[in-house]
Amino acid sequence: MNDGTIMVVEDDQEIANVIAVYLEKDGYQPIVYGSAEEAVLHTGGSDLIILDIELPGIDGIEACRKMRKMTDVPIIFLSCRGSESDTILGLDAGADDYITKPFSPRSLMARVRANLRRYRVMKSSSDVNKVLNYPGLRIDSKQQNVSVEGEIINLSTTEFKLLMTLADNPDKIFSLDELFSTVWNSPSWGDSKTVVVHLSNLRKKLVTKSMGQKYIKTIRGKGYRFDPQLQREKV
Repeated sequence: MNDGTIMVVEDDQEIANVIAVYLEKDGYQPIVYGSAEEAVLHTGGSDLIILDIELPGIDGIEACRKMRKMTDVPIIFLSCRGSESDTILGLDAGADDYITKPFSPRSLMARVRANLRRYRVMKSSSDVNKVLNYPGLRIDSKQQNVSVEGEIINLSTTEFKLLMTLADNPDKIFSLDELFSTVWNSPSWGDSKTVVVHLSNLRKKLVTKSMGQKYIKTIRGKGYRFDPQLQREKV
């Protein structure tokens, strides 16, 4: 049986009720809000947030940005929009996952469980003080700090886990499915887009001023690997 308090922010009462019923069946305690303004005021105390994008007043994107200043718990977006640009917008706002409507409630529950497992593993592993040092890059697992050329960069929990997975296994090639399975602690369900967007955001944050290094290399037809050597990329 699972446990935890799940905030559901959804203005469609029928959808909100269905989600709440499935959460209760799974052993969670749902708290439902119909507006982003109300949800933002009650951000603290939840173990995970399910957030609709198209809400009256403040939309889900803006609500997510506000919530991220107060909590690091997983945020799962629900949206009628399924294009790559919409997914990027949602993940850039600070969400950990993105699900397009209509969706299967059972699939949503699987994503809830997977995101909670990943988050709890990250929190428990933070007690282990592992520090990885590479040219221009330092990763502190206990503090969950990453610095590029001495400057601390802001990573989401998912981005940090992706970086640790790759950097802790230098030169190993990970497929998208392997990265999803490792970071989300569940099968990918064929959802490679989420991993690609998070990796793209992560690579942008890892650029060094002196060498333009992104550290994460794309291996065509195979996946991604961490390159620990600081080498100038071709322009």
